[in-house]
Amino acid sequence: MKRICIIILGIIAITLTGCDQFNRKHQVGTVAEVNGQYLFPADIANVTRGLTGADSAEAVDAFIRQWATEILIYDKAQADIDPQLEALVEDYRRSLYVHQYEKQWLNHNDNRAIDTALVNEFYASHISDYVLNQTIVRGILVIVPNGTPNQNKMQKWLQEPNEDNLELLEKYCYQYSSRYQLFTDQWITKTQLQLWLPNSATDLDKRIKQQHQLVFTDSLSTYVLQLTDIRLAGAPMPIEYAQPDIEKVLRHERQMALMQKERTRIYDEAVRFKKIKLYEK
Repeated sequence: MKRICIIILGIIAITLTGCDQFNRKHQVGTVAEVNGQYLFPADIANVTRGLTGADSAEAVDAFIRQWATEILIYDKAQADIDPQLEALVEDYRRSLYVHQYEKQWLNHNDNRAIDTALVNEFYASHISDYVLNQTIVRGILVIVPNGTPNQNKMQKWLQEPNEDNLELLEKYCYQYSSRYQLFTDQWITKTQLQLWLPNSATDLDKRIKQQHQLVFTDSLSTYVLQLTDIRLAGAPMPIEYAQPDIEKVLRHERQMALMQKERTRIYDEAVRFKKIKLYEK
């Protein structure tokens, strides 16, 4: 089936290219012609870009050979095509047009945000579908070179991240830190977190359960991680963490309903203006 779809796409592409070239056949400067289809300088402009002399000529010859061969094979296929494949091509072509029309229609007619109340309602009724497969956290990470002064003060500021302490922490990090990551309003997965930490940061799930400030070191740096919020693997997702997926589901449902309404309108209008004739069976 995959091979048939590839063949269909190839046939459609050549057909559309052929139609375009038929419309341009009166242009001056034709490069090549095969069975009534034309190749023009604009079609090979990108082929020779950056090439000169023999390399340019060779690239053009190879392109023309491939272009002509595809047309010749396509013409042979048309002469001996299976009627079922022809019908499949037409169905696929129609589907492409319908899909593109519906996509453009929805982009134009459905640009409203998803209502927060709908997200909350959906989350409450589907909470069992939104369970964490790994621990997620919010907090602050500070990385400083080993031996940096006043690290005890920095750790105390992290333990109480109020407005004043955050201001002091920011000044400290500006002067000393190689990384200052403030993610108190953003959930980070354990996998993402481990990318920021040294190899010595093992047993994170266990340590996160036991303490909210974790300190790690390697040969160059000290890593201080202050956790302000934690959700362990197996717990329900926080609604704000699940919200992007929920909005995607709700938007899809809304678009399907809108598109069905538009399909019904198009059909009823066609019947009303007698574009559709129904015969008794």
